[in-house]
Amino acid sequence: ARASAIPVLSGLPLDAIARYAGQPAVLDAQCGVLAINPNDAVSGYYQVAQTLADKRQKQQAQAAAQLAYSRDNKRIDIAANIGTALEAPGAFANGAEGVGL
Repeated sequence: ARASAIPVLSGLPLDAIARYAGQPAVLDAQCGVLAINPNDAVSGYYQVAQTLADKRQKQQAQAAAQLAYSRDNKRIDIAANIGTALEAPGAFANGAEGVGL
């Protein structure tokens, strides 16, 4: 899931959360948090966090599009270490120029 940028939270029995079906929720898989019916403070926090994450992702995408050089101006090839072909598009979208073994 991580390689495909899919947020996942494990360890919650389905019957423990089924009664909340249809309720607003925030999933923070990075911190292992599922906030069901978040209050305004929690919602506001995650809105700001999402805005900052979007900004960081945009900056990283711009940097990934640049060629890599060492401090002494030698060209560095960037290769991804992937486990399956399904990971290749994400690797190339994040600046990989090839795939290593």
